[in-house]
Amino acid sequence: MVIKNIVEVGDLLNEQEYTTVKEDIREECARMGVLKSIEIPRPLSAADARPQVGKVFLEYAKVEDAVEAKKVEYISCV
Repeated sequence: MVIKNIVEVGDLLNEQEYTTVKEDIREECARMGVLKSIEIPRPLSAADARPQVGKVFLEYAKVEDAVEAKKVEYISCV
């Protein structure tokens, strides 16, 4: 599952902010089920315009958990 519009590029440039953002997202998304993995591509610079930057990629242990996560209103999923 992919979440977009949830992180700012600036938050991903700083190591401490990146770690905090990743843990916050992991904690929030784990409420829907068991997460197998979470990937947040980091920008190479503040001007990095690669399409994956700013998105969060989640892998749930069960398809049903991913389906439930997609139903949550505050998460914009693709």
